Amino acid sequence: MKRVMAAILSVLMAFSACVLLSTSSVFAEESKTTISGKAYELGEDGNYELSKAEEVNTAASRFYLTGDVSAQADKNGFASYAVNDENLAIMIDNHFGMNLFEQTDTTKWHITNDKAKAVDSTKLTESIGSGAIVIQTSKDGKSWITVDTETDIYNKQDVINNRSFAGEEMNAFYRATNVQLTNGCFYRIIVAYKLQREIDPTQVLFVSVKNHEEKERVEVYQFYAYDPSVNRSETLNTDTAYEFSDVCRVDSQDGFKNPVLIQSDDPHIDWSVGRFYVSGYTDVRMDGEVPVFLKVPGDRAALWFVLEQELDKCNGDNSYQK
Repeated sequence: MKRVMAAILSVLMAFSACVLLSTSSVFAEESKTTISGKAYELGEDGNYELSKAEEVNTAASRFYLTGDVSAQADKNGFASYAVNDENLAIMIDNHFGMNLFEQTDTTKWHITNDKAKAVDSTKLTESIGSGAIVIQTSKDGKSWITVDTETDIYNKQDVINNRSFAGEEMNAFYRATNVQLTNGCFYRIIVAYKLQREIDPTQVLFVSVKNHEEKERVEVYQFYAYDPSVNRSETLNTDTAYEFSDVCRVDSQDGFKNPVLIQSDDPHIDWSVGRFYVSGYTDVRMDGEVPVFLKVPGDRAALWFVLEQELDKCNGDNSYQK
């Protein structure tokens, strides 16, 4: 009897070990999908303008995606990913570019502090510092809206993948919203930082004066993500549709009277709940500032609204209270 019990105990211990081994192998490492980007450079005072930047032969792989993500055929030239669980997280590889930030030999290119507060056309609330990141979204991959920014990124490496937004921890650098994935969304991530190195000193009388040169570097990452469970049997083609995108202020909330276009110095610039489109028309004529849509029999004119923000948040922030 003792031999039988010992044999059973031995089998149970072996089985438990197999279960533990199997479980640890399954959950040992979360899957990652690396996003490939491109690196560009400009002169010392290039203002990080993408249209003037020149591509350089430098690999860019700072970001990766986590979640139930699978690569699909490219969409309009963008890498495309299907996200099955509506939970797409954008993460940062903490080791990428650290050789430039931690470089102690000042005669070699290294990251230097930048006091500028703009990347391309995006204004920042704080200076770029050791580097800035701008996240933008788009419905067509052409017109971009800035949805999030971060500055002085290399001095925040210990918390960069656990940022807080509106008082809530994201456990990621950025998380896609359900609205974005339901509609299908193009993403563009811009990373900007300034590089510097010492060059031969200048001799002024008997004094040797240090010299240095600087340049701006920009990394650009672009991709498309969507929820494949959404029925897209009838979709909007924003390339051929007429878009209504003007955003106005009003001087009276009682009836929303006297609309005025948002100016560049308005704190609500770039805020947009969504956009209206008209599709299926034959032609459009302008009656002053009012578009008139023409159609022939058989055409199917349709009015679309594309929601770009969560309705319970104010430009992505739910901390605002009335």
